[in-house]
Amino acid sequence: MIERDDDELRTAFHQLRGNDVARAPEFRALFESAERVASRPARRFASRRKLRMIAAAAGLLLVLGVAHEISRRGHVARAALVPAITTWKSPTEGLLRTSDRELLAPSPLLTSVLGATAPHQRKGE
Repeated sequence: MIERDDDELRTAFHQLRGNDVARAPEFRALFESAERVASRPARRFASRRKLRMIAAAAGLLLVLGVAHEISRRGHVARAALVPAITTWKSPTEGLLRTSDRELLAPSPLLTSVLGATAPHQRKGE
């Protein structure tokens, strides 16, 4: 039974192939019609292409200009909101204020350890 089905399929495909070959146009006629289409004046298509390229370039310039203006304005607005680093204070600075803060503060530069306890005497006095 399988061999019979295979033979029927081969015959059907052979007939379909024959029908396709009979309907196919000649290569020479197909090639000549393609040449005619390709040899048409391309000026009309070239002018449309140039117009599209100009429109695309103008649109791109417009988008870039708007993006630049938005980013420039954004920098100015952000600069006004952000304080300078020299004036910045941490949010937890109030927690650090204790009564012992003066004791824990670093000593000033160029002072003596004994400077607070002993009177300062100058040479020759």
